[in-house]
Amino acid sequence: MTTFHIELGAKSTDRDAFEVLNEIVRDSIATLQPECQSRWEQERGVFTQKELTTSLVELRRFVEGLREAGHRLQVVGSAASSMALHAMEISPLSPLEHGFHLERFIDPDGAAIQELQVTGLVSMTSLELLKLLWTQGYATRVVQHETKVNGELQKLEHIGAKHEGKHRDGARLILQLVTPSDLAIANLLSPEQIDNCLHDPATWELLGRGDTSGITNLEDKSTQNMLRERKPKSLAELAVVMIGDGPGRAENATLDYQEDLMSELHREVGLPLREAYEFIRTAARNKPEQLEIATEKLMKRAQSNGIEESLASRTLKSIQAKSRHALCKAHIFTTAHLALQTAYVKAHRPEEFQAMASVLRSETLH
Repeated sequence: MTTFHIELGAKSTDRDAFEVLNEIVRDSIATLQPECQSRWEQERGVFTQKELTTSLVELRRFVEGLREAGHRLQVVGSAASSMALHAMEISPLSPLEHGFHLERFIDPDGAAIQELQVTGLVSMTSLELLKLLWTQGYATRVVQHETKVNGELQKLEHIGAKHEGKHRDGARLILQLVTPSDLAIANLLSPEQIDNCLHDPATWELLGRGDTSGITNLEDKSTQNMLRERKPKSLAELAVVMIGDGPGRAENATLDYQEDLMSELHREVGLPLREAYEFIRTAARNKPEQLEIATEKLMKRAQSNGIEESLASRTLKSIQAKSRHALCKAHIFTTAHLALQTAYVKAHRPEEFQAMASVLRSETLH
């Protein structure tokens, strides 16, 4: 697996990146529900404040270059919480529909950030991607390049981006491009098929049979057995199978997600979502002194919000216990969604699936 870390927004020829960004997402935003449009307005304010609009415009142009070459990029991880990236059609899952919180990705109210990372899988091989980076002028903007074989780091280069013109002020957006991945297989799908795979009977039937050889994260024997046993019919159920019987999960078929814990703290204690995320991170570290300080602070916040002390105490203790093994929902769901797309190809276009899977195996081995 190869990862290129590219700095975006280091230079700009746009007179007004804010207006360009509006034009990019206008059609997509117009089709969304009012609450999604409201979320976009919030994000636009955040990205403008953090001086990241130019970076987002350049990200869109990079994606367009991929599409012209017959490939695509799909965001994974916490960046999938962004309605802007969803509107730019590089993050297929709606953040609001699936309960992804922007505050898990970026602090809307905090001090100016120095760096924001967006991780994206690309449907190209590493060699194809490297050629694209050179031809489109991004090669000199690669700040780091790493290669892993069987999970072990084989090569790490801190290249140091060399930018033309005036040094960019404000936060940086670092695009992490990862290849190879099953996106090379899922790239065979149209946008409509990507949406349809969530409700496609043939795809869920294939998964229920455990016929997942060649599908990353689902092809080991224990996972195949769990697929046959549980026969998932939704993305949430597939995520549970994909993660397996980790700590605290053997007794039930649910997972604890950081985003859900954030919502609970927000609802029960009146805590802003970003502060809720910070508390969950502190609880996960399991350092008593830090946790005591954070808990005392939240109890005072709950009191000021008129929350009964016993209720606030029970909520915080419950959150503390769950935080140690809580996962990033945006990361798990986007990974499961890619597996689902790959399964759709296997169910409907088996010969093409086998051909692409063979190519991926060959590149992974080398």
